[in-house]
Amino acid sequence: MSLSSLCLSCTAGPAFRPIWRELCFYKASDLVLKVDFFKGAPKGFAHSVVSVLQYEVALAGDDIIVEGEAASAMFFVRKGTVAVITRAAGMVTTLPAGAYFGEIALLVGLLPPSALNNMRPVCTATIQAQEPCELFSLRKEDFESILSLYPTVMSRMEEVAKIRMKNTSLAASNRSAGGSTPTSLSTETRAAES
Repeated sequence: MSLSSLCLSCTAGPAFRPIWRELCFYKASDLVLKVDFFKGAPKGFAHSVVSVLQYEVALAGDDIIVEGEAASAMFFVRKGTVAVITRAAGMVTTLPAGAYFGEIALLVGLLPPSALNNMRPVCTATIQAQEPCELFSLRKEDFESILSLYPTVMSRMEEVAKIRMKNTSLAASNRSAGGSTPTSLSTETRAAES
């Protein structure tokens, strides 16, 4: 049974839910554990994150997130390739299986409004599937709920959020001043280390 057909079967009844959770944990735990700002977190934290992930499929040409729209989730690419596209520069780079993007959506909610420098938590690029893709998404609300159970991780995430927002603000200023868009998009997208 493929992952997508298992996902569809889960809606048939509660008997499939334990199997789905285990399969999700197996498929997604490696992706979650590779995220640089999740490293060093307690094992229970990673398990909690994986338990709330949503499985998603995007077909070639589908926009997964759109530049300028409200940011509400982080995505992990399990299979396939996505393109990072900005209005200012067009297609900037691609992200392979194992990469993640959208972490700013999770992190911005951890900061007080004064730290945001009037920035809205919006997507800084459009991410488009280049081929059929399997993704796991982590919704902002779920992430914040999990963090409330792990105060040490929460304080680390707040520090990461401050750094990322500062870097994102600098990159946005550079783009609006006519500067080039960084080819690595280090503040907006991350390729998980192998």
